[in-house]
Amino acid sequence: MLKEWFWLFKKIKSDQHFAEYQPALQHLLDTGQDLHELDANGRTALGYIFAKPFPSTAAVAWLLNLPQFTVNKEAYLYPYDIDLPAGCFQLTKANNMMDKLDELMPSVWCDTSELAEKQRLAEPYLMLLAKLEAAELTNPFQSNCQYYQQAFADKQQELQQLALLEAQFNQLNVGFHMLAAEYDNPFQSRITGAPWLPSATPDIDSANLKQLELIQSDPSLKFVCQINFSELNNTDADLLNHRLPTAGLLQVYMPQPEDDEEPQGQC
Repeated sequence: MLKEWFWLFKKIKSDQHFAEYQPALQHLLDTGQDLHELDANGRTALGYIFAKPFPSTAAVAWLLNLPQFTVNKEAYLYPYDIDLPAGCFQLTKANNMMDKLDELMPSVWCDTSELAEKQRLAEPYLMLLAKLEAAELTNPFQSNCQYYQQAFADKQQELQQLALLEAQFNQLNVGFHMLAAEYDNPFQSRITGAPWLPSATPDIDSANLKQLELIQSDPSLKFVCQINFSELNNTDADLLNHRLPTAGLLQVYMPQPEDDEEPQGQC
């Protein structure tokens, strides 16, 4: 029969469950329970929490901050430790904390709500990884806590910048057309379609000539969209448009990704 200490941790599948069982767990600790006791499979209470698909953040924070917590006794949870004591619980793909963190990294198409959810789910793993790093129990050649935190911070900044751009473009008096059949002339502001390109004549601007040669020499570059600045509404009341040109054509090209690959984000 499973010991009460481990049975309670086995029942904790959310922060709400932890709040329900925390008084009983604290009582067991107060009456002599060893925080780092191993079960028959070599797993500690913390191991029970991280065996869940979505570990309880509250339970992890409580365990890591207990005065009797000794991080060295939980080193087995780090998948790249090559000196595991005999009989320790062996990690699998399902509960490898580093694999979980990699899975939770924000994708190119991640939006604000998805990013917040990924950050929430990653928090328990990042808390443990920070503890292991502070005790120098991690592999210096593997991704560290700062790497994952920076990935979230960079994506958050990217989404904030995108939201700002969207807010600005919502104020522009210009319509974008999605299909090639929906625009009247090749210079119209639009998304996709067949691009208009100038002839490479001697009088063309040198910067434009360089870009034109690049587009013509690289078949992976695909036309994404264009803005015809003469279509913008340039009234005195529209301060935003006064920061933009009043004439000219801006085209955007991006490398077409290979099958099953995400765009590289360069244009």
